[in-house]
Amino acid sequence: MKPNEIRALPTALTPSERQDRAIESAKVQAQAEAAAEAAKAAYDAARSEVKQIAQRAKTLRSAANTGAELRATPCTWHAEGDSDVLRRDDTDEEVARRPALDEFRQVVAFEDGRLVSPATTAPAPEPVRKPKRSPKLPAR
Repeated sequence: MKPNEIRALPTALTPSERQDRAIESAKVQAQAEAAAEAAKAAYDAARSEVKQIAQRAKTLRSAANTGAELRATPCTWHAEGDSDVLRRDDTDEEVARRPALDEFRQVVAFEDGRLVSPATTAPAPEPVRKPKRSPKLPAR
């Protein structure tokens, strides 16, 4: 005689067992979805961290190769003639130049040898514009 053997075979469930399996199945499905969301969030966080580390390595490599790096440096705009010049406060080196904006430009005017303030000068008159004419239609 051969020894008894145990096998997994289909067996009919009672109604209460069937209900228990359905409830447990729903709980396990919810756990699986939560675990998938957590894994996705962890993946996104790790991917973001890898990008930040790679960017930092690139910045350090560039600084080592060029001997310079970007730093927040105080600068001040100075009026020089018809231009505004941005200069570093520490070295007075010119960083940028642009045409002076009208509202910041100091306008000095003289009339009959005396200084006239911009506020006392009359504003420029508006240009006179001719009304638009519609094109003439050809005669019939």
